[in-house]
Amino acid sequence: MKRRNLLIGMGSLAAVSAATLGTGAFTSVTANRQVDVEVAGDEDAYLGLDGTGSNNSNAYVDTSGGQVSFDFSSSNNNVNGNGFNPNSVTVIDSLLQVSNQGTQSVEFYADLGGVDLTDGDGGQAYVALQPVTLDSSGNRDTEQDQNVAQNAGASSIASSSSSGLSGLSANPSTSSQSIAQGDAIELDMVVDTRDFAPPSGTSFPLGDDDGTVEFIADQTGI
Repeated sequence: MKRRNLLIGMGSLAAVSAATLGTGAFTSVTANRQVDVEVAGDEDAYLGLDGTGSNNSNAYVDTSGGQVSFDFSSSNNNVNGNGFNPNSVTVIDSLLQVSNQGTQSVEFYADLGGVDLTDGDGGQAYVALQPVTLDSSGNRDTEQDQNVAQNAGASSIASSSSSGLSGLSANPSTSSQSIAQGDAIELDMVVDTRDFAPPSGTSFPLGDDDGTVEFIADQTGI
């Protein structure tokens, strides 16, 4: 009986010794591996940004330089008007398509804080980007489309920088849009000038500097 106990104890000791010796197999390893990185145009990037092919998109969205830009100024030769109506809410639908061409679902949102929309006298215009999902054929969700149109003139419309408008803004926890891998959404733009009263003869937005819109796709919270 005592001999059996002794053998079991020796077996356990041998196992511990083997484990201890195994951890010292090497001190360090250095292995070089090649990494290839490319920068693609907005249309072909992992977060795809492209025009929708609609009349609005063709008129106001420029993709010629590989990077999406918007032109709502009076110098835009694609349109006859010179700006947005005062004291009004304007919806520009089917403006931009956002595609998730990466490998996982993302939360997508936009920061419009880089656009100066003040009138110089305490007033401010508001801009929101309203997401509309696409069906399996790439068509806009008609029910969601109607909701965007109905809410566009309401006082509960969301804004890029102030409470009041609803849409994609700089707060991903409350205003982000989930886009699954391989899916796409369209963005409508809503411009609210009801609190914007620039001096006579000035344009919207004020100044000659171009504003910027930052698009962010984040896996956080997925």
